[in-house]
Amino acid sequence: PEQKDYYPSDLDRLVKDEKKNAEEQQIVEEKEAFAKKDSEVNVSGMRTLYDDMLAQDKFYADTISIFHGIAGFKQEVMIKYKNEFKKAVEDYLSECQQLYEMNVKERERLREVIAGADSKSKKLSVEIIQEFEALKESAIQEYNLEMDPRVLEDLSAEIKNLEGKLMDNEMLLAEQLGDLFEEFNIFLRKSKEQSNAKRSDFTLRIQEIVEGYQTKLQEFVDKEKDRIEEDEEDEDEVDEDELDDMTKLLKNDEKLKEAISGSHSMQKDFIDELVGAHTREEEARIKKLQTQLQLENYNKNRNRVAEIFDVVDLYRKVIKMCEMVDDDEDEEEEDDDSAT
Repeated sequence: PEQKDYYPSDLDRLVKDEKKNAEEQQIVEEKEAFAKKDSEVNVSGMRTLYDDMLAQDKFYADTISIFHGIAGFKQEVMIKYKNEFKKAVEDYLSECQQLYEMNVKERERLREVIAGADSKSKKLSVEIIQEFEALKESAIQEYNLEMDPRVLEDLSAEIKNLEGKLMDNEMLLAEQLGDLFEEFNIFLRKSKEQSNAKRSDFTLRIQEIVEGYQTKLQEFVDKEKDRIEEDEEDEDEVDEDELDDMTKLLKNDEKLKEAISGSHSMQKDFIDELVGAHTREEEARIKKLQTQLQLENYNKNRNRVAEIFDVVDLYRKVIKMCEMVDDDEDEEEEDDDSAT
């Protein structure tokens, strides 16, 4: 088949499309990375709080946004509001990041201490088993020479002592880990208190900014209303039907009051809901972490105890095998005596 010709303009378009797709993919990946990190830090939705809040504010969308057509509204009200709002959010994000890093370090420290205690306990268990292993070898040699059943009886008693020593070591480790987990739970409670305090401070600060927005908005509206009244005083007669929508709105005190108050309430409620969600998410995350640590500790403890039982059972089988060998030899001797 005839190969399609690609002209420079086509190649340029393909290169641009590929570059555009790569840039869009990079933006998506960066947003996903930020979202994942924000979820871990427990600040999901904070970076876009201002824009999301305005987007859901129907009073702002339906009424207040009309004022963007008035010179000065954006500079005097919205830009100042946005800058103050986003500065408060950035400060809060920084505080939350610091608290998160502190929590991560404490979790890492806990795991290191647990690993150290576990390693020390295993080392002691190995030493106890090695000590018994030496005693067992000596006892079996003695038994093979003398065939004295009391040697195996004494060895059985030593196995019981071995089990006791290993279980005592495991109980000591369990107590140490219990103290570590209790210490860590205390840390989590203090961390949660710090986090709640930061959320409370942030909520108060952001509410002050929202109150300031309401005040600036009311002041701007009052100024524009005064300007309209002055303009009307200079005119002989005002035809209400010819007024533009913005002027009609400024002359409608009831609607203005409802819009300003409603916008304030919706924005405040949106912030409170997000902060409340963060509080619930943090509580759930802490419970999940505590449950995870408890399960990990329980499974490790269960496995260690099972290993102790396996070791003890193995040594008891060794004694049983020695006894069975002795019984077989006795039977052979009886068979030889009978044959003679």
